[in-house]
Amino acid sequence: LAKALSITESLEGSAQQPSLEMRTALSKLLMEVGMSAEALDLLQELRLEDDESLELWYLVVCAALQSGELEIAQAELEQALQFAQSDACPADEREWLPQLMELQSDVDGASRDQLADGEADEMDSSR
Repeated sequence: LAKALSITESLEGSAQQPSLEMRTALSKLLMEVGMSAEALDLLQELRLEDDESLELWYLVVCAALQSGELEIAQAELEQALQFAQSDACPADEREWLPQLMELQSDVDGASRDQLADGEADEMDSSR
């Protein structure tokens, strides 16, 4: 997968660049094998190419959560939800709204966990 990612990156902007669908599939595989930071980088680029794809936004948030990038996950999810509920969102993309709403619970849980960890670290350092 690292080789596929390297090839994909080297072909960026060229006529031989893999399709958006192929690069999306690569990002999913990267997340499955624990290369979520690399998947996040790729997905953020893909989202710029197709800013109306709620699937890409969903995957960006998932990769950000897996990478421990909670602020990115929160910001991207907020933007995705706003877009999904706007008139600008294509009707066929709105099928992703339930998954995005479910992902909100995961982001909220990660935020609570991060706050609890921070408070525990403060208590440990004050001893």
